[in-house]
Amino acid sequence: MALSREQMDVFGLAVEILECNGKKAMNHEAHTQVQTSSKPGQRSPVVWAVDYLACLPNHPELRLLISRAHLPVKGEWSRRDIRRCGGAVRGFYHRVHQRRLYGEGLFYLRTQGQ
Repeated sequence: MALSREQMDVFGLAVEILECNGKKAMNHEAHTQVQTSSKPGQRSPVVWAVDYLACLPNHPELRLLISRAHLPVKGEWSRRDIRRCGGAVRGFYHRVHQRRLYGEGLFYLRTQGQ
């Protein structure tokens, strides 16, 4: 499971956006999404982050393994976990690329530094 620095950074950005801005993404009283983008028709980073992380599998253990794989410190992995995580990561990135979310994440990552 060799993830690139770029993959880890985009994943981390999605998590960070939701942790810092997630409450703005939803009007919980009306159960509707709130548009937080300044340009009409443009998807906001919060909506992108929700869509990006929605590509994670539903199984909690696999979600945890994928999240753990994106951390800089890998720690000890069992052979079973490596096999399971490898397949889960491939599936996750297949869904991300299919929905064209990775390039959008790179755009947000690059604009964060400006």
